[in-house]
This record gives sequence, structure tokens and C-alpha cells, in this order.
Amino acid sequence: MPIIRFAQHNYSVVEGDSGTKFVRIKVVLSEPSTSTVTVKFDTGTHSGAIERADFGGVHRVLTFAPGQTETTVKVPIIGDTVNEAYETFVGHLSAASGGAQLDVDETAHYTYVGITDNDPALLPIIRFAQHNYSVVEGDSGTKFVRIKVVLSEPSTSTVTVKFDTGTHSGAIERQDFGGVHRVLTFAPGQTETTVTVPIIGDTVNEAYETFVGHLSAASGGAQLDVDENAHYTYVGITDNDPALLPIIRFAQHNYSVVEGDSGTKFVRIK
Repeated sequence: MPIIRFAQHNYSVVEGDSGTKFVRIKVVLSEPSTSTVTVKFDTGTHSGAIERADFGGVHRVLTFAPGQTETTVKVPIIGDTVNEAYETFVGHLSAASGGAQLDVDETAHYTYVGITDNDPALLPIIRFAQHNYSVVEGDSGTKFVRIKVVLSEPSTSTVTVKFDTGTHSGAIERQDFGGVHRVLTFAPGQTETTVTVPIIGDTVNEAYETFVGHLSAASGGAQLDVDENAHYTYVGITDNDPALLPIIRFAQHNYSVVEGDSGTKFVRIK
């Protein structure tokens, strides 16, 4: 039975500033068929590239006439002047019919198209403003530590990044600090934003503790710093409760001994 698959697993194209370019994706049949063969082709977002914004979606049935062993799908690549990261979209084959089948290797059902941005500006970099913060815990209620996240330069589009807190050394979420898990947004032109994390007070004597803040999933034409250390910041919590001194006491309140007629006996007091 003839096998249908993509001719190659990857394609690459450089985006233009306007209009459309085309990437030509080839689909092949392993041998000629005496009947008409069809297969469904669909594009989809894979990593960053958005249908109708970065590429024109194609969703159609491809046909191999009897004796034909290859066909080509043209997918439009939409140009713009927006500074963007490298993006990819996927092509997918399904629903073969007409006496042919898809390759048993499922990776051959997919091909990936990488779009390289042609706009020369470097992407703005997202990072923490500083690597460490310190706060003294209260006896009750909450204090707040304000963690600053910065963008290296203004962007013309809205930039977002995911922020999450997590335990690092001793500090427990919801017990020592209030967890924060949210998307931070930089409006066009904005270069810094602040996350407020609550520090929960108590009267328990505790060691020095830390928790971590983490950045991930940058989007909107910005990227995380190539230095992965800049994806993290650490908050140290110093306890304000004085350590209790060790207590000295007798092991028991009374002892009893029978006196002898001569010499000495000993009573051992603990």
C-alpha cells in the first residue's frame, strides 16, 4: 500500500516587512497508485507563530491523481515590521484515503516551518531588577516585599511574562509567604513593573528562610535574559522572634535516703 508522508521534516523562511511570501511544503506518495489518493492537510500554531497574523492558515484536502507521487501546498507567510522572536508553525497530515495510508512513523505526519524575523532590532530583555531581597518577619499580619521586573528597552507592543513564587530554603508558601502566580504585563513603552508578595507574620522562633521568584514564558516580542540566573530572584526572611534560652531545672523535686551507722552514703541529685 502506498505511504503518504511529508518530503521533509523542517522548513525555514525569512519574514518580509509587508505583503506575503510563500513556503512550499511537499507531500509525497511512496509509489504510484492506480486510484485517486487523498489526504487532509492542516496548519496550526506550534511555537509563537499565530494563524492569520504570522501565516495564512491552510486547511484542505490534497489529491494525488493516479500515477502522481508528489504534491505541493503553498502556505503564505505574512510580513510585518514588528520585532519578533523566532516562531514556528506546524503542518499536519491526517485522514488518508483511496488505497493509501499515512506513514507508521507518526513524526512523518508533521512538518515544522520556522519563521525568522527580518527586523534588525534586538528583542527587549526581561529580567529581575535585583537578584536578592531581604525582609524582617513581623509577629502578626503581613508585610510586603516588592519585587521589580524590568524590560531592557521600551516595546511598541504589549509584553507579558509569567511570575511564580516557590519554596527555596525553609520558607513555606501560605505559611511564611503568600504565593503569587500570575502574568505580568508591560504596556507599550513601559519598562518596569512590580510584584507585591506578602510575608506572613508569626511569633514562632524560626531560622533564616528563603523563597524564590521565577520568570518564564515571555511573549509579545520580548525574551528572557540569556543569563538564566536573571530568571530568578531570592527573598530572605529574617525572624524577629528572640530565641528562647535553654532552661535549667532539677529533674525531681524530692529525694529520700536512709542514714547509715558509720561512714558515708551518697545521694545523687540530677
